[in-house]
Parts: sequence; C-alpha cells; structure tokens
Amino acid sequence: MIQLLLRPTKTMDLGRRSEKSSENSEDLNSVDFQLEWATAEKGGIVGVGTSSLSTLLADLEVEQQSFDYFDEIALFLHAEHMLSTTKKLPGKNASQIKKALPFALEEGLTEDIENFHIATDTIKPGSPIRCRIIKHEELDKWRRSFRDFNIPCDFISAESDLLEEEVGVCSLDFNKEEVLVSAEGTNALILREQLNGILPTLACTRIVCRGGELTEIEKSQLPNDAIIENHEVGDQPEIFKAFLTNKDSFVNLLQGEYVAPKRSNHKGSSAKTIGGLAASLVIVLIGSSLIQGFWAKTQYQELSAQNRNEYKSLFPLDSVPVTSKQLKRRLEGKLGVSSQDSPAGISFIDLFGKTVSALRPNDQLQSLNFNQDKNELSIEVLLNTYDQLDIVRSSLESKGIAVEVASAEQEVGSVR
Repeated sequence: MIQLLLRPTKTMDLGRRSEKSSENSEDLNSVDFQLEWATAEKGGIVGVGTSSLSTLLADLEVEQQSFDYFDEIALFLHAEHMLSTTKKLPGKNASQIKKALPFALEEGLTEDIENFHIATDTIKPGSPIRCRIIKHEELDKWRRSFRDFNIPCDFISAESDLLEEEVGVCSLDFNKEEVLVSAEGTNALILREQLNGILPTLACTRIVCRGGELTEIEKSQLPNDAIIENHEVGDQPEIFKAFLTNKDSFVNLLQGEYVAPKRSNHKGSSAKTIGGLAASLVIVLIGSSLIQGFWAKTQYQELSAQNRNEYKSLFPLDSVPVTSKQLKRRLEGKLGVSSQDSPAGISFIDLFGKTVSALRPNDQLQSLNFNQDKNELSIEVLLNTYDQLDIVRSSLESKGIAVEVASAEQEVGSVR
C-alpha cells in the first residue's frame, strides 16, 4: 500500500467557507496553505517534505501525476479544530450506546449538539469510547479546501492521535504559546502558562516533549522517577510512524454522512485490475446471455398466456388458440389485415411483437393504439432514463421499423 500523510504546519482559519456557502462568490476563493507531508510504502516512510496545497502534487514527484497514485491519503488536523474525549456509557448493545452518546457529550458543549459531527472508534458495551467532535461547518471547510485543489482525503483524524502514547505516557506538543497535552485517549490545548498547574494532575511515568522542553519549575511538578524525552519539532517520520504502526487506534472523522468515496488505485495494481476486469467481463457476458435467454423464454410464455386471455375476453364464443401462430392467423382474420395486405409489409402482430421485444422487463407499457390505415402503432411507455429511450429506438430501427418520438417527459424516477 502506498500512502500520503498530511498535516498543516500551523492552525488555520479557513474563513466562512462551508458547503452551504458555495453560492456566495466571496467565499469561493481557495485558501492555499503549507502542509507537512510524508509518503509511505509497505509500512515505512520513504519521503518527507513541506509543500503548499497548490504545489503538493508537483513536489511529490510521483511517476503518475495524479493523487490516484496513492492507495490512501490521510489528513491530521490540529486539536484546535476539534474536541477529543473518552466516554463510558451503560448499554446492552452498541446501538443503545450510540443513541445515548450525543446526550452525554452535549453536557460539555456550549452549543447545540446538532451543530457537531461525532466520530468514534468501535463501540463495545462496557468499554470506554474514544470520541472526536467537530463542527459540521468546520469539517466542511477542510474538505472543501482540499477539493479546491483536487486532493482527495480518505482518512481525516486528529493530530493528537499521532501523539498518543501507551498507558502511563503523556505527550506534550509545544507550539509557541500553546501546548497540546495528550494522555489516555484525551487531549487538551492549553496555554503554556497553564502547564505548570496541569502537570501534577497527570498520572504519567514518562513524558514525551515535542517542539519544546519543560522548565526546571515545570519538571519539579512531576514525580521524581518520571522519565522525560525531548524530540525536535517537525520530526515527520517519527510523528507519522504512529499512524503506520497503529492505524486501528485512530478515529476517522469520515464516518456516516462524511464517508469518503472509493477511489481508483495507483498504477502498480493496474495489471491486477485489468485481469480482474477481463475475468469479470467474461462472467458478465456469460451470465447476461443466460439471463437474456431465460428472460426471453419467460417473457414469451407470459405474453402468450396474456394474449390468449385477452383473445378469450374479446371473443368469448370462439375456441382459444393453442399456439402463437394460430392466434396470429385468428387476429389477422378478425382485423381483416395480413402481412401481404399491409402497406409496409408488416402486420399488427409482427409490429406489436417487435415493439415488445425491444422493451425491458421493468419498462411499463401504459397504452397502445393501432391505426390500420396508416399501419401505425402508438404506444405510451414508462422507461427508466432517456438513454433507455435511445436504446429502444435503435433496436426498433435495426428491425426496419420507423420510430417517431412524439414527446418525452421526465417524471419522478422515470421518463414517459
């Protein structure tokens, strides 16, 4: 698997650019910002760099100049844009817990919970639930920003998930006057001056600092046996490796209504794709031939039975014809028309039969009218799409029947 991992170099204010604001011209200006990126293959980092959205594809220098080269593209957002927390709720099954979750989360919010999108890891009764909460408007902004530059996103997660450590380990990510504190599935973005009061409450035996170091006063707030590790800022390989080695622990924001559509794979799998497509095509052709034959036989039997019933209702005193040819001769005799007498050299029965054979099983024949003088058959039928209308026209014309479409109107789910 070839992956592209992205995270903004700093927190971004993308402005009022939600999905609903797309009609306002002042909101349509694309926001170009810097990203740290890493490319990974087979679980290992193979390249890192920093680019803007507009130059990202060129800077990646991939053989196939398309983001479809990557099997997966993941974006990690700063903690400022979402709330990460852990909840444990009673419930017999996941469905009950999922329904109760919004009410439990709303207690810690200052706005209506309906304004927020809730993403969780797998919900298991009796186990804590890791939750990521982000405003619908905020998530729409990020998705639109990437779409403006034709960059697909298959996975969006919290940057704090990259910093999460095992139990008993706390991660501190320093960013100027702010510090992102991550511990045991929960994170908080605080001011640097507040860190001194937070440290004594952390039940950690190891502190991992990134982009900064603790002062002597701050270190004094920790247990004497606490281990402190310092890492340089912007160490992308180390940061992104957490996703490659433990992806299942990350909460993907693209859930529910935001599920990312499937994309085509990179060219490395093209041979397998073509082979699979060819095999699938053979199966489809064989299957379609069998189905078409079965359907034609079934349709013939149904139409024959229907025609005999209609004949019996029209001529109750006559004996019912046994075969289709017998029925055809009877009707031609009743109508006073035959193939030889017809101006166009085709009888009503032939014309009707060829017309019906051009329709599909789910096409609905609404009305039928035959003008003997003009040898003209008028039908009203409901089709699925306008394309189906073209198929029916082509099928009839290939059988030597002139077709004229008097009208074609779109209805709910069909074309009349």
